[in-house]
Amino acid sequence: MTLILNGTDNSATTPAVTGTDTDTGIYYPTSNQVAIATNGTQAMLVDASQNVTFAQAANLPNTFGFKNRIINGAMAIDQRKAGASVVVSNTDSYFGIDRYSVIDFSNAATWQQLTTSPPAGFQYFGCLRRNTGTSGASTLAITQVVESKNCFDLQSQSVTLSFYAKAGANFSAASSNITASVKTGTGTDQSATNFRNNTWTGLATVVTSTFAITTSWVKYTITGTVSASATQIGVQFQFDSTGTAGADDSLNVTGVQLEKGSTATSFDYRPIGTELALCERYCFVPASNSRYVGQCDATTRALMIYVFPQTMRTGPSATLASATSYTVTTATGGTVNSTAVSLGGGFINTAQLAITVASGLVAGNATIVTANGTTIFSAEL
Repeated sequence: MTLILNGTDNSATTPAVTGTDTDTGIYYPTSNQVAIATNGTQAMLVDASQNVTFAQAANLPNTFGFKNRIINGAMAIDQRKAGASVVVSNTDSYFGIDRYSVIDFSNAATWQQLTTSPPAGFQYFGCLRRNTGTSGASTLAITQVVESKNCFDLQSQSVTLSFYAKAGANFSAASSNITASVKTGTGTDQSATNFRNNTWTGLATVVTSTFAITTSWVKYTITGTVSASATQIGVQFQFDSTGTAGADDSLNVTGVQLEKGSTATSFDYRPIGTELALCERYCFVPASNSRYVGQCDATTRALMIYVFPQTMRTGPSATLASATSYTVTTATGGTVNSTAVSLGGGFINTAQLAITVASGLVAGNATIVTANGTTIFSAEL
């Protein structure tokens, strides 16, 4: 075998055309190729042009690309509620933690971003908890669907879903079972509600599995193959509650990752700014108590523009703060509270609000609008 030190061939003779160094696993399948084997099986091949081929997909540290198709897999972004709990209704909706649609058919649960004792490597997790004392059976679920534009390269590919889950101390699901599923459709940007109701066009199950979770954090994985015709994909975690809820009848989840390949690799820790930008394509919540430049188009109305930090997936709908949350600077420098506010136009880059006041404005003048309260722009699936 040839030994190279400092760029010099130090072997006394030319190595054999083929041969194996059993100590290192390096061998020569031909005179111009070098290979590395593990347990007698070729793992990597370097050809004469110095191209490297791996026998399997390399499990490299993730510093590139968009490995995880789940956005906000670490539950770190919560624009709507900033960690506060929210009551979950019996209709699929985006209540709190960004990009997750949740449902409780009994309308008696809360969904919340928590920070107390997450698994190692994570700061946050999502907690779906039945209200204490709630009785009867109900189905609760956490869902995320992926935009079609981020799905096409998964066609005919193996995909792996991995996640961390933990049961609350009073988890009521029979045998502590949860069901994790990956499903696909053949439509374009179909909704999370239709996914949950199994009404996606061309709905197909890639993989589904039941896990008996414990009161300790455990990482779980499932793998399946996406069909050649799939144009959308989604994941769901579901449990069926029974009996009367105790103080901590909850499913806790974080580290959700859906990736190409048949092996669960290390979690895709994207920078927090990148993760926020990905979330803002689907939801944008402007900071409360912010000031904006507007223009008066009448003595009783000002127009104000929100400029979105990211291009949204589609023109968003808006949940507006109360009218009195907006104040407008008058022509004399004072301020006056709004009496009505409406969304004048929701485009993918901007939204215009029409803010009505009793009096005090001058048509054509610029003004300053102070926006308090919580306004939510949503372009969710």
